[in-house]
Amino acid sequence: MTRPNQLARTLARFEALPTALRVRVVSLILGRIVPLVGNVADPSPGLGWRGKERKALWERGSPGLILALALIHHLVIDAGIPLRELLEWFASLKSRLVIEFVDRHDPMVQQMLRNRRDVFPDYTEQKFGELLSRRARIVDVVTLPGSTRKLFAAEQH
Repeated sequence: MTRPNQLARTLARFEALPTALRVRVVSLILGRIVPLVGNVADPSPGLGWRGKERKALWERGSPGLILALALIHHLVIDAGIPLRELLEWFASLKSRLVIEFVDRHDPMVQQMLRNRRDVFPDYTEQKFGELLSRRARIVDVVTLPGSTRKLFAAEQH
């Protein structure tokens, strides 16, 4: 798999919780990273007079690469965002992508589903790959050692 720092000069890394050490380690490995802290499921709108002094986050530009590591299962299962819509949103950002798919057998997903009704029939690796390939060209898929998690690298058609 091509290393993320070979795909883009600047990488925006979005975290729900600031983890300074993790940001520093990833920065050392990948190079220049702009760490952003916020809730992807409820992003900041335009602010200031008439909402125009500070643009909404997604109106400020597109990074060369988006790393969505250990993220999509939280957005689909916890936040209830349909997988199809999530991948449409990623495609609208017109960036290269590295998305970690965490399947249903992963302990984290099992824990998330333990106390709720499973209303996520589309949350499968097959459906994820199918939906992603409609919006971007999948250039590589790598299984992470010792797990069932997979990294999908993709770029815009």
